[in-house]
Amino acid sequence: MRPEERVERMVDVYCSNIKNPLERVCLKHDLFDPLAKLPEVV
Repeated sequence: MRPEERVERMVDVYCSNIKNPLERVCLKHDLFDPLAKLPEVV
């Protein structure tokens, strides 16, 4: 699994707890964009 996929999965799990779809989309971008730029995600 690529690091980006791992991040995406973590973000999906985190966002699945949020009921408001609009808030979920915003949060997903806020979380995923900085994480995706990291060279290695632990």
